[in-house]
Amino acid sequence: MTALNERQRKAINRNFSLVIDYLNSKFRKTQVHLQESPCYFYMGNKSKLEITVFSNPQIAKIDVRIIALKNYDREPAYECSYDLDGLSIVMFQRAIEDLISRMD
Repeated sequence: MTALNERQRKAINRNFSLVIDYLNSKFRKTQVHLQESPCYFYMGNKSKLEITVFSNPQIAKIDVRIIALKNYDREPAYECSYDLDGLSIVMFQRAIEDLISRMD
């Protein structure tokens, strides 16, 4: 495991704050909400969008998955991860908006 340099830490912290601000304005948090890894969801007609943000600098990623509501084993129909270090916030927001539009 390598130590993060100062630039990476600042990028992760900045992107984490921007992502959390966006998600707080767009979605509601799940009942189990940990400060270091907040989870958000959006309920569509047939599926649920789950977004988990890992703020730990060694992980520093966002997991996005879509789960069909009638899928009892919770296998995702769609799954993607974003790295907080090199994240483009605008592209992330567009990707989430696109996923939501496809769900409804």
